[in-house]
Amino acid sequence: MKLFSKKDVYVILALLVIALSFLLYKFTYGNKKYSNTLEVFINGRLIMEIDKPGTYPIYKDEKRITTLIFNGKEAKVVDSTCSLKICEKIGWIKPGGEIICVPNKLVIKFKESKIDAQTW
Repeated sequence: MKLFSKKDVYVILALLVIALSFLLYKFTYGNKKYSNTLEVFINGRLIMEIDKPGTYPIYKDEKRITTLIFNGKEAKVVDSTCSLKICEKIGWIKPGGEIICVPNKLVIKFKESKIDAQTW
């Protein structure tokens, strides 16, 4: 008499793979903490850090490419010079979100907090 059939073993293995995937995701991506500071990158280079609420024009090669609005907790792009304006359609982002404008090679995201140790 067999304890498990082949199908039972496959189901158990599939469930283990799914459970391990969730754990791996949690320990690699799920514990990220973000500050209330925005980072603005053009061509992969950090050009600006914003930590105070306000309206900020963003320039590339001395030409304004967009305007960033930051309320202290959320950010959005308005008045972009790119043709499709997908970066404007993203709307408000919160910590963990990103605004990407491919034609202008622009990335706006919240800065990750660097925590050396956690206290329980």
